[in-house]
Amino acid sequence: MPNVFDLSKISRLVDSQHPARILVMDTNIIMNDPNPNNWSVKAGGQSLFVLSDTVVLELASIRQKKGSKERLESSHKADIANKSLASLFGQGSITEGIPVKAGWVVCVPSPKKDALDPELDQLKDIMDVFKRSDTKLLLLIRECHQLFRSTPVTLLTRDWPLYNIVQAQGVPCHLSSSFPIKGLKEAAAITTPLDWDKELVEIQAKIAKNSIVVEATLTAQRSAPPWLMLLTGTKRFIFPEGRGVMRIGN
Repeated sequence: MPNVFDLSKISRLVDSQHPARILVMDTNIIMNDPNPNNWSVKAGGQSLFVLSDTVVLELASIRQKKGSKERLESSHKADIANKSLASLFGQGSITEGIPVKAGWVVCVPSPKKDALDPELDQLKDIMDVFKRSDTKLLLLIRECHQLFRSTPVTLLTRDWPLYNIVQAQGVPCHLSSSFPIKGLKEAAAITTPLDWDKELVEIQAKIAKNSIVVEATLTAQRSAPPWLMLLTGTKRFIFPEGRGVMRIGN
């Protein structure tokens, strides 16, 4: 499956900040608790909270709903969520990532229609039952899960049907009613990133353990003969000559 979402900004945050997890937020999660300073997980490490601009559009749409008491309550919640996000967005560039109490929040723009529609057509059966916005969210979480192979990716939602279909697509999803998130079962990272600092420390320790101290006086340097460079396939190099004493142990 080709990537249709631009995930480059998330990649930069993952590379620079090394979050413990990536959490993609459903609209109902934000409506239930719109304060980003409350977003947290009962687990170690910082989290990267990902918003789709589809969530922003949904909040704007729900805010305009009129009619029953239930719709008016949803409209009121959406209005509070819109104002809370506006306050957050005013603190920096949301597409680059904004720090919050438990990590960072970043927003991913929707792909162009020409790139998105063919992918949605592949999920027509799902889109016939779920809204277009939910199917786009499914695509986003699936692409994040496939791209960020060394960071656990999970969708947060309060919607049982969406939870079921996301899980059926093989993508981690967590049902949650409030923050802080408890009992988050994070899928193991597909690959573990190489810790170069740790590797270099171990290499240095092995060198120190196995090395032999040489006390030498350098007297000259000369170029390696051409035939040696031909055999090794290396460029021209020089090496030192001298005399000295090699000691093993004491």
